[in-house]
Amino acid sequence: MRARGAAALGFLAGLLAAAEPADYAVLLAKSVKEEGIDYAEVAAGRAALDSYVRWLGTADPGATDADRIAFWINAHDALTLRQALDARPLSVRDVQGFRDRVWRVAGRDVTLDGIEEILGASGDPLVFFALYRAARSSPPLAAALYEGKDLRATLEQQARAYLADPRQNRFNYAQMRAELSMLLLWHRAVLEAGREGDVPPLQLFLADHLPADKTFEAIARSLRKTRWDISFRPFDWALDDVPAPRRAHPAWLLLYGIAALALLFLGFRTFRRLLSPPAPQAPAPPDG
Repeated sequence: MRARGAAALGFLAGLLAAAEPADYAVLLAKSVKEEGIDYAEVAAGRAALDSYVRWLGTADPGATDADRIAFWINAHDALTLRQALDARPLSVRDVQGFRDRVWRVAGRDVTLDGIEEILGASGDPLVFFALYRAARSSPPLAAALYEGKDLRATLEQQARAYLADPRQNRFNYAQMRAELSMLLLWHRAVLEAGREGDVPPLQLFLADHLPADKTFEAIARSLRKTRWDISFRPFDWALDDVPAPRRAHPAWLLLYGIAALALLFLGFRTFRRLLSPPAPQAPAPPDG
């Protein structure tokens, strides 16, 4: 009997443990928009975010390297989202100690910078294109949780999309000039590691990870052969909050209402005039 009770409790605990990531995944799908994060939606579903953060405290990172990398990316991004929600409408840059706050993850105390170091030790430079920083210049928050399965392909897709985004990186093929996100300067050493050639190693990284379309293929060929003029753009730390729909001022609503009534009245008068028979005309006076 006790064995059955223990098994039932274990089964229930497993269901509850699985619920936290699943509920948080639903919140991500609702909140992540093409133009940024709908923080009003995040606030409405905060219970799912808070439950996931608690779940992270004792969660198992996984059995494989890919599982563990996916786990730590998800942890970093969820903790960033949680702090950004608390800081809103301020930028996270304005919150003292934002990346130094200690969190309990996988049974250990870590900070956001500590998680970044864990991921950096994986040796995969593409992880930095998945780390959400709650800013306009940040790689976007993914609309789904990362998984160990096909992780490399997912990270590659994230990197290509970020590099091709003109809001983050600009490539002038004719002038052989590139204005890159400050993110690439911060992680330049990791991005350049193991790359040698006649051009700067960062150019080789870019050439390897730009999108495979006609425009960027020409740029990639040039980056491999010719030294480009490369500069780095300031990082925009403004919160990537989706702006709320603009609402008309009550005074404007009143004016719109008055105008609509006036048009309705004029239309009614015109309609009545069209339906009314013409008034009889007085006979003309006789000549002479």
